[in-house]
Parts: sequence; C-alpha cells; structure tokens
Amino acid sequence: MIRNRLWIASLCVVSTLVLSCSQKISNQVAKTDEVSMEEKINALAAKQFESGYKIAYNASKTFALVSKSFKTRKNETFATLSLLIYDGAGAEIIFQETIPKASASWISDEEVEVSVVSGMLADDKQAKDGFIFHVKEKRKKAR
Repeated sequence: MIRNRLWIASLCVVSTLVLSCSQKISNQVAKTDEVSMEEKINALAAKQFESGYKIAYNASKTFALVSKSFKTRKNETFATLSLLIYDGAGAEIIFQETIPKASASWISDEEVEVSVVSGMLADDKQAKDGFIFHVKEKRKKAR
C-alpha cells in the first residue's frame, strides 16, 4: 500500500514538471519562429540591391526606406538613386523607383522627401526638384 502511494506521488511530481517545462519550451519555439521586421528588411535589401544599400526607419519604426546610390558612368557628377519603401505592418513594398540625381530622407513619421538636383529642360523650363511620398496614403505629392 505504501509503495502505491509513493508511486502515485512521484508520478504526480513528474507529470507536473513535464507540463510546466513543456509550456516554456513551446513559448520559446514560437518566439524564435517569428522573423523580425529588421530581418525581413535586411533580406529584402540584400535581394534587391546585393550590397552598398542604406536602411532608414521612420520614427515609429513601422516603415523603412531602403536606398542605394550608384553612378551609371564614371564621369557622372551626381549619382542615381534606387529606392524602395517597405511597410512593416503590411509586409509589402509600397513604393519602388530609380531616380537620377536624387537623394531621399524621412522628413516626418509618414513622409519621405526625395530631392532631385534640378536642371534646365528644353524651352528654358525648370525641371521639378523632387517630391514627397506619403507612406500612409501611398502617394506622391509635389514639394
């Protein structure tokens, strides 16, 4: 009779330990399976640009601006900018473009300013000097 009670008590202790450990292990496995936004963006940037890219996040770290400047010819004065804007919540690229003689930066939590070195066009018309992209509305607007 005493052996049965001892066996039942030890079985209860072992089963309690197994249950408590299994919850901790399953929570750790679930957390390691999640891929962070930074890891997704780094993988995307490496796929799109291979190397030499820059990543800039907005203030709330919900969107990322990934860009790379390059010269198409050796004697070019200004580099061409290839950029994309990634939405972390939607896990999608919301804007992608290659713009000659340009640079881009965040001017607010929801706006990216793309500045273009202006020049003269035919008939003495001034070229537009960039735009602002609103990430929530997913649209360009004039500067």
